[in-house]
Amino acid sequence: MHIDKDSRVILLPETESPAEFKILELPTSNNLSTTKSYLFDATTNSLYELNEIRTSESAKLKSGDAVKSYILESDTSGAIIQSPRTIISSKFNLVYLLISILSSQKEDRFITVDDFMDRVAWSHNLPESVISNALVQICDELDQGDAKFYKFSLDKSIQFVNEKITKLVEFFTNEKNTVIEKVRAELNDPTSTEVVSQQLVSELTLQYAIDYVCGSYIAEPTFKQDLIKKYQYKFDNVDAYLAKLKEKQKSLAVVEANMNEVIHSTVKNRKKEQKKTIKKVQTKKVAVGKGALDGFFKKA
Repeated sequence: MHIDKDSRVILLPETESPAEFKILELPTSNNLSTTKSYLFDATTNSLYELNEIRTSESAKLKSGDAVKSYILESDTSGAIIQSPRTIISSKFNLVYLLISILSSQKEDRFITVDDFMDRVAWSHNLPESVISNALVQICDELDQGDAKFYKFSLDKSIQFVNEKITKLVEFFTNEKNTVIEKVRAELNDPTSTEVVSQQLVSELTLQYAIDYVCGSYIAEPTFKQDLIKKYQYKFDNVDAYLAKLKEKQKSLAVVEANMNEVIHSTVKNRKKEQKKTIKKVQTKKVAVGKGALDGFFKKA
């Protein structure tokens, strides 16, 4: 077991049978000019993206305490990693990466899987079946018997992404999570006792889901607007509500600032008045031998 200061712990996905993982460097789907590490399970043809848990979100024990170090043991040796840096593996759908690549190429003709793999060098690290299974989900397919051809379809791609967005909205709505709590907090009007309408909650939740999926996985900047246009999603109500709420919050902030200024000025003026009303008490000096008790102590 070789451990050094740069060693990190990777939390592998659960598998029903022993898995054979290998690490690949692939483009980041929302920014094709950068790369990141992925895990590929050759036994199931599954792909996982690797993300490091930041220090502020360090791994937790069941007790809730943060992980400060790891103790690793094998049959013959052991080691301690003194850093809590942890990498988690999350299932990744290769279709997102292909959408970003093909939508940026703007090509309107049929190509074979081999054509695609010749153009994209990293694709040779994956089995051809994995590439073709991803292409068929977002391309028009032409079967010529001895060969299959694929042409990128924006409509199919938008439909694929929208299905993921719909599932994410269902999760946000039906499960207890921080996103729906954030949505309700953002819509909360502290000056009103009225309950926020479900329509506003639904619109903002959908906005969050669209922003998350498109922002996290799609590189093409116009893709999100194309999706919103295709499905005629409307956010007029929630946009108007949030704009009105923002103006109200600004007004409240101005009122609060003015009140604080008035309070500050009032306290300052009171202190000045108190200083004016306090008069210095003058004490009259008595000559030696003329005091009230001096006669009592005189010699007879």
